[in-house]
Amino acid sequence: AHIWTAKFCDHLPYYRQEVGFARIGAEISRQDMVNWTLKISERLSPLIELVNRHILSGEVINMDETPVKVLELEKKSTESKGYMWLARGGPPGRKAVRYRFEPGRAHQYAKSFLEGYSSYLQTDGYEAYGTAIKNTTIRHVGCWAHARRKFVDANKVASSEINKDAIGRIRKLYSLEDQARDEAKKKHLSPEEFVVRRRELIEKYLAEFRIWLEQKSTMALPSGHTTKAISYTLGQWDKLVKFLEHAELTPDNNVAENCIRPYVLGRKNWLFHGNEKAAEASCRIYTLIETAKANGLEPYAYLNKLLTALPSVESEKNWDSLLPWNLSALGKN
Repeated sequence: AHIWTAKFCDHLPYYRQEVGFARIGAEISRQDMVNWTLKISERLSPLIELVNRHILSGEVINMDETPVKVLELEKKSTESKGYMWLARGGPPGRKAVRYRFEPGRAHQYAKSFLEGYSSYLQTDGYEAYGTAIKNTTIRHVGCWAHARRKFVDANKVASSEINKDAIGRIRKLYSLEDQARDEAKKKHLSPEEFVVRRRELIEKYLAEFRIWLEQKSTMALPSGHTTKAISYTLGQWDKLVKFLEHAELTPDNNVAENCIRPYVLGRKNWLFHGNEKAAEASCRIYTLIETAKANGLEPYAYLNKLLTALPSVESEKNWDSLLPWNLSALGKN
C-alpha cells in the first residue's frame, strides 16, 4: 500500500523508492516492486470488473484519453505510443473512475469501453467518440472548456474583440450555471426542477450566443484562428447545448480531465511503461486509487484495507464489500 501510494499518488518511480528504502536499511529492489505490482493487480481484476459495471450503471459517463510511451510497442513497430483511456461515471454520490490501456486512439477502443451503455457521454471534440457511438442510443455531450480554449489560443495569436467577446460570453455561461446550481441548493430543488430552472436561465442566452457567432463568422479572416474557433464551436453546437438535458451534466468535461491529470503528472516522472502488462497493471491501480479519492477516501487507508482483505476474498459478494463506497469508515481525504 505504501509503495503504490508513493508511485501512483506521489509520482515516485520504483527506482527512487528503491534508493529511499536502502537509505533506511530496507533492501527492496525495483524489480520486486514491479513483480508484486503485476501479480497483485492481476488478482484485483474482479474488483476492476465491478468498477466497470458500476460506471455503466449510471446515466452520465465522462471520457478522455492521453498518450503514453510503451517500450514493447516500440520494438514491434515504429509507433511506441499507446493510450490511456479514462471513463468516469456511476450513480450520483458513488462515482467511479476507470483507466484502461489500449495500443491506439481509434474509435473501436472507445466503443469497447462503452459496450452495453445507452445514456449520456460527455467528451471533448475528438471525432473518434462520435464514430464510436454512431448508430447507438448514446447521447453525445460536448465541452465548453474546449470551445473556450479555441478562442483563448486564437487571441494569443492575434488579439481581437471577437475573441475577447466570445471568451466573455462563455464566462457568462458558467456564471449562469453557477447561479442555477446555487438556487437549486438553497431551494432544495429536485433534479428535474433544477433542469427546468437551468433552461430558463441559459437556453435563451445560448440561442443569442449562436446568432452572434454566426454573424461574426462572416467578419473574421477565412483562414484565421478566430474563424477556426467559431467554426469549431458552431460545428459542436448540438453537443455543446446538450448538457441542459440532465442535472448531472455540466457545461464541460473537466471532471474527466481532472481524473486523468494524476496519470499525466506521474508520466512526467516515470516517463514510460516497459510493456503492455505493466501499463495494464498501472491502470488497475490508478482505477482503485482515483475511485477511492472520488468517494472521499484517503488512498493509503483504502489500499491498506483492500490488500489486507485480499487473501480471503473468494465470492463476488466479498469483492463488492471492498468497493470504496462500501468502506466509508476509512480515513477521509
